[in-house]
Amino acid sequence: TMSTSDAAPAVSGDGGGTSGGPKFTDGKVAKIMVLGSSNETRTCWRAFLWQKLRAMGVMNFDYVGRTVVGPDCGVAGYDKDVEAAPGTIITGFTANDFATRYKANPPDIVLVHVGGADAREGIAITKILDAYTLAVEQARMVNPHVAFLVGAHTPQQPMTGILELNAAIPV
Repeated sequence: TMSTSDAAPAVSGDGGGTSGGPKFTDGKVAKIMVLGSSNETRTCWRAFLWQKLRAMGVMNFDYVGRTVVGPDCGVAGYDKDVEAAPGTIITGFTANDFATRYKANPPDIVLVHVGGADAREGIAITKILDAYTLAVEQARMVNPHVAFLVGAHTPQQPMTGILELNAAIPV
């Protein structure tokens, strides 16, 4: 399944305001893996997320991945570690492909923004969802408590398959 685990590290805080935001209460550094494609290597959302978390007082996190890439986005010093490459076709990944990624940098949280290239290539939405499930299964073999979050894909031209993929992602 594509849900988060109830056994994830404990967090406290109200999500913002004067409390400084949520923090892992066990002193652990949350390892966040962004699994994606060109949107992750060429756009600024990772930089802005990093900046927003730090502005909320959340400092005990680390982006992890085998690639260090991304534009500066006006955010000096943000962590550019990522597990992404332009044109990634997630349905082409084997269990071993996922396992290799997760073993290299065991994540606590996986943020997934991939599958758009698959959808635009006409690959069946059910196959893309199966690839997400395989990704979760392999991540949980490395860390049984990993939180796995799939984001709706950003609009692209042509929109072929993107709206259908976004509609099929479980909420």
